[in-house]
Amino acid sequence: MSLKQKTILLLGPQNTGKTSLFNHLTNSRFQTVNYPGSTVECAIGSLSKKSTESPQKYNIQVIDSPGITSLIGRSEDEKIAISCLTNMSKINKTYDKNPNSVVLVLDSTQLACQLALFKQLIHAGIRPIVAITMKDVLQKRGLSINEQLLKKELGVPVILINNRNKDGIDDLLTSVSTDFAIPSSSTFNMPTSTNVSQLSLDFKWVESLISKIGVKSTSSEKKYSWDLDTILLHPILGLFVFGGIMTTLFWAIFSLATPLMDGIDSMFTWLITLTNSYVPEGIIQTILSDGVITSIGASLIFVPQVAFLFFLIGLLESSGYLARGAALVDKPLSKIGLTGRSFVPLLSGNACAIPAMTAARSIPNKGERLATIFIIPLMVCSARLPVFGLFILLVLSDKSKALGGLMLTGIYLLSLLIAAVVARLLTKFKTFQDKSEGFVMALPRLSMPIFKQVFIQTFYQTKKFITGAGPTIFVVGMGLWFMSSFPNSDHSFAKMIGQWMDPIWAPMGVDWQVGVAILLSFAAREVFVSALAIIFAVQQESQSGIFHSLSQAVTSDGAPVFTLPVVLGLIIFFMISMQCLPTLAVAKKEMGGWKLPVIMTISYIGLAYVLAIITYQVSLLFLA
Repeated sequence: MSLKQKTILLLGPQNTGKTSLFNHLTNSRFQTVNYPGSTVECAIGSLSKKSTESPQKYNIQVIDSPGITSLIGRSEDEKIAISCLTNMSKINKTYDKNPNSVVLVLDSTQLACQLALFKQLIHAGIRPIVAITMKDVLQKRGLSINEQLLKKELGVPVILINNRNKDGIDDLLTSVSTDFAIPSSSTFNMPTSTNVSQLSLDFKWVESLISKIGVKSTSSEKKYSWDLDTILLHPILGLFVFGGIMTTLFWAIFSLATPLMDGIDSMFTWLITLTNSYVPEGIIQTILSDGVITSIGASLIFVPQVAFLFFLIGLLESSGYLARGAALVDKPLSKIGLTGRSFVPLLSGNACAIPAMTAARSIPNKGERLATIFIIPLMVCSARLPVFGLFILLVLSDKSKALGGLMLTGIYLLSLLIAAVVARLLTKFKTFQDKSEGFVMALPRLSMPIFKQVFIQTFYQTKKFITGAGPTIFVVGMGLWFMSSFPNSDHSFAKMIGQWMDPIWAPMGVDWQVGVAILLSFAAREVFVSALAIIFAVQQESQSGIFHSLSQAVTSDGAPVFTLPVVLGLIIFFMISMQCLPTLAVAKKEMGGWKLPVIMTISYIGLAYVLAIITYQVSLLFLA
């Protein structure tokens, strides 16, 4: 007998633990972070049997919506949340118009700020079940909420939740199964504009309610939080702390990952040697050693850097510091036409431009949102990280690898500077000009990172990076091996194409072999490293490690391929050039058409090419 379908909508402000609750209910691994814009689409999952001890009477679908503070949506993510509330059929045609139950998720330490949303739902004709999270935090502060009194005052079920140990989740599901089903034919009285007098009455009601249930902060807790934030949010000291944290983060990405990268390089060098020892000479040996193993090795060798990037950003997210970073850089960003709301999408761009562009939906100002999306491709995403890691290792000797972290930090800072200049130029155009609504954000509490959660997120993000980029790299790599080997390595298809395009790359000081790798990198930036490894493996027939093989690479004239001027020019090129087709497709969706994405792509490729030539030619004058 099939179970009757039921939909539960999780609704509430940012930072209340909706996504954590969703993950517990559905046994999912969606990323949970604590700043506005972390959830910009409705996530859907089926209720997991592991989430409750009670027998399931329904096939329950749980929907996690973006955070809202009001039923009047200003930003794109807020509009999505309200759309989930008023018409579920837009998400899935099999759903009723309205959710069967609405669970309003509130933070127990922020009730005075968040209960007004409950009142708005009541005015709209929606009677939600109230789930109050952060129960453990309240207990640590020596406080409690009179659950029964609050339930009586609100007139709806109230359940206290501890997301860390799932306490209260079974009670929530019992309540969902029995209480407050919303008829699909219901029509909600959604507000279209702010009623100031009604809002004032709502806040007076909240103030009266809070005084009855007695939720107050202890003086010691308030003093500790105040002291720490006066440093972190200080307009001068805070910027120094912020700069120190970000510099340490980027330095650690390179320095901590280097030993692991060396180990992976040695392992694949050993595999190539072993293959050549046991597999007879011929086409099979060449395919395995120069094609398959070299391609996979070049793909995996930089995974430690990517994993450290995800892990360290995850620590900042979990601790609550990123929201303070957004507040801190609001004023500097205002000088280039942006606000603190742009900080989160831009920082997310250092992991991947695609979710970063969708995160920009949390920006209510259209001009700022378009400008933010326009400059996100300039961030040093995880796909660029292997390229820059390779360049740094090529120009540093073994004794100076400690400088690699500082060089990588410099690349990140330069990318931010270029993005700032571009953002400032965009304000000159009408498309990116719009009246700013300012930047207001409730800061989440500072806390120790939840290391288990960060490790899990890092694992899944790194796995997604490998499974997403790996197949493309392998397929392109095998195709390149064929092009580099036939008819023979001295007169291959790849060499003919590279030499035909030589006039394009010559002003950058780039050899035809590197030119072919650049051309292939437009399929995916990560392909560049594996392409170089395969080309030089075929040309030089070397069994040494990838780093050593490329550092010893020479042109047909016997000159080193990767001189310092060449590497500096390539760094500038990859820093600016738009080489990600999926990002272009997402930009089209988020910008509402092809015009701006095409302008962005052509502009960045052209600018990258010109600045790379200038960098190379100027470097020759001083470094030759």
